[in-house]
Amino acid sequence: MNDKSNISLGLFTSKNKLLQMAEQSARQAAEAARAAMAEVDASKGDPDRLRRAQERARQAVAEVRMAMERVRRAKEEARKDLERKARELKERQRRRGIDEPTILPNRRRASQGLTLPDREPSTDPRALAPFLLMCDSVAEEELLKVLIKEADLAVQGSQLLSQSDGLLVDVKVRVEDELIDFRLGQRILVLVDRDEENAARNQRLEDSLQAQGYLVVRLDAESLERDPQAGAGKILQAARRHEL
Repeated sequence: MNDKSNISLGLFTSKNKLLQMAEQSARQAAEAARAAMAEVDASKGDPDRLRRAQERARQAVAEVRMAMERVRRAKEEARKDLERKARELKERQRRRGIDEPTILPNRRRASQGLTLPDREPSTDPRALAPFLLMCDSVAEEELLKVLIKEADLAVQGSQLLSQSDGLLVDVKVRVEDELIDFRLGQRILVLVDRDEENAARNQRLEDSLQAQGYLVVRLDAESLERDPQAGAGKILQAARRHEL
């Protein structure tokens, strides 16, 4: 194997250890959350037991959110590490007069911050469950279910990946230090108005984020509960125009 292919293979198989630990923690948190939700279902005939089960479920979902945030941070560090290695590789090749190999076959995915995977995307409902648990309302959950179906989304690390066009979807991601309900690609942000207070906050966010070049899609929770298909269609239409 020549020097060029050795370097390329090394970049494809490298995996940040911190990211591995964060992903394992997120999987464990998701398992605990699923068990807590099952206990809620099993406790519906006993008010006291149900109250305790609901509290445990809330704590479990909070753990899932914290674990997914740790995954996001670790993934960002892994991405920076990959970029650093790519710069070092390019410099070594320049010194040796080697043409640059094609390391990242899907350039758009790489530009969106996806770390190179060591396994295939998963459509297992158990893998998708943590993303649904992160939703703050029934409306968001129903919207995500439609997006999963319509965009053929599968779990890829801490993100959802469209198997039809490579679009990346984040759930409850921080953008410009603000928590956003959904992000498609890098520039499309989705905000769900759950109540008047939340809608006022989202209006301020929309103005600020659009001024920074983001495309913000605002959706009303009540409308989403009635027709999540329409909301998903609006989001995917924006993605086709601006990301694909």
